[in-house]
Parts: sequence; structure tokens; C-alpha cells
Amino acid sequence: MRHGLQLLIAGLLGVALATTCAPPPRPIDDKRPLTRITLKGPLIDARTTMVAAWEVPNHPLKDKDLDDSRLSKDIRWGFQLFTNTPAEAPQFVPGKVSCSNCHLNAGQRERALPLVGIAGMFPEYNRRSGRLYTLNDRVVDCFLRSQNATGVADAPLPTTTSREVLALSAYITWLARGYPVGKNPEWRGKN
Repeated sequence: MRHGLQLLIAGLLGVALATTCAPPPRPIDDKRPLTRITLKGPLIDARTTMVAAWEVPNHPLKDKDLDDSRLSKDIRWGFQLFTNTPAEAPQFVPGKVSCSNCHLNAGQRERALPLVGIAGMFPEYNRRSGRLYTLNDRVVDCFLRSQNATGVADAPLPTTTSREVLALSAYITWLARGYPVGKNPEWRGKN
């Protein structure tokens, strides 16, 4: 009984903190919710409701330009890893979180950590580690920090040369086709 009471108190404190610390909602020009996919440039509009949560504008499993090459297979598998990480790489996600839980619409939704066009920004300096980070370093960092890859004793940790990391990097790089190298996309950092 005592444990249950502690959980209840912790939950109520969490709700109180979340409601008092959360920034006020930002006004949106058009009050009507968008119930189907609406693109804002290359990204799904942030106002689109969750009805469009599984819509993916650039879908590698449907891209006719991808062939049977190793790179094309890695891009496709990277997409599958991205959208269903616990099934595709269970050793790295003990918390059962997919990449697409944070990067909505497979990394293609405005204000939801979009990844379209960001591959050309790597390598970049990472202040936390005090060194240059490659895209592969960033993917490993997501596995370790956001998806708790360190949470299982004796489980292998992802490395920059892990098959899964290479496939995810291939997918993220595929999302950057046609974008300039070294130029931050206007949507980066506006989450």
C-alpha cells in the first residue's frame, strides 16, 4: 500500500510540474485542425493532427529510384529501423522506443525534430563531448542517451560501425538528397 501511495504522489507531482513548467501554447494562425496530410515545404505541417501520424512524404520502401544495391537496401532497412526500432534492433532499445517516437512522421514533420536535409551538417562540433561528431556518432548518441542502450547488462553497445547505425545514417542521408552541404535547413532547431 505504501509503494502505491508513493507512486500516486510522484505522479501528481509530475503532473503539477508539467503543467506549471510547460510554456504556454503558441498561437497558430489558423485555428482549424488539419485532419489530413498537409506539407509545409518538404515537411508535414506541424498543425496536422495525429490522423496523419503515419504519413511519410519521402518513403524509401515506395521509392522507385532505389534499386537492389547494398546502399538502397541499407536505406530501406534504416527506414524500418527508424520506424520500428524495438523490432529491428531490440538489443539497443530496452525501453522499446522507436526513433520515430521523437522524430515524428519518420523524421519528416515540422517542429518534431525533423531530419530532412540535416546530414550535410555533419561532422559538426558537439559541445557535450568536446569534439567533432559525425552523423554516425550522433546516431550512437541517440541510442545511448535517448533510447537507453546502456540499460541492459551485458548487451552489446552500438558503435559507429554497427550495421544498424550505418543503416540509420544511410536513411538520414537519403532524406538530405538535394539539400546543400554545410547549410542548416531553416527548420533545424525550431522544435
